[in-house]
Amino acid sequence: MEFLAGALRMFVRYFSGVIGFIAITFALTCSSAMAQQKNSQSKALATLARVACETGAPLQGNIDLDTGYMAMLGVSENSYAMQVLKNGLHILMIPAEQCRDLRSPEQKPFSFILSHYFKNRHQIREVYYYLMDQRGRLMNVVHFQEGRSRMYAFADPSVPLHRADFEAEKATWLSKFAALATAR
Repeated sequence: MEFLAGALRMFVRYFSGVIGFIAITFALTCSSAMAQQKNSQSKALATLARVACETGAPLQGNIDLDTGYMAMLGVSENSYAMQVLKNGLHILMIPAEQCRDLRSPEQKPFSFILSHYFKNRHQIREVYYYLMDQRGRLMNVVHFQEGRSRMYAFADPSVPLHRADFEAEKATWLSKFAALATAR
């Protein structure tokens, strides 16, 4: 009986070691894959920044009632200059000042404003404006709704619906320019 108990303990120790090794290997593999994915996304976003700077339509003006979201996002206080790409109801903007030195956008900080228009179930026009950094992180959200006394309002970036919508917007732009990223 003692022999079986000792064998069982040895088997459990061996099996625990194997499971531990497998768990550590799996964790390292997952973290490596996530790092590669983030690096790949950062490169795709840098390419997208370059494309927006090179081919975007220039837009400039002063912050007013129609463009108050730029000040709310922290992009500009009084006036703005942007390079703008449009894709149907989806818009991507990058501050023109970030386009001055295009040699290595992977190595310098930049930001995008992603937005899309839609009509809600009451047929009222709404827009979400998302400020995204060069790593693809959501930094700030502003919501516009036609007819409100305050047309622009801050929205909570941690709300799952806002995060999901932001991720969908980011995916829309990355997939649209994926072919350009591989061609470069």
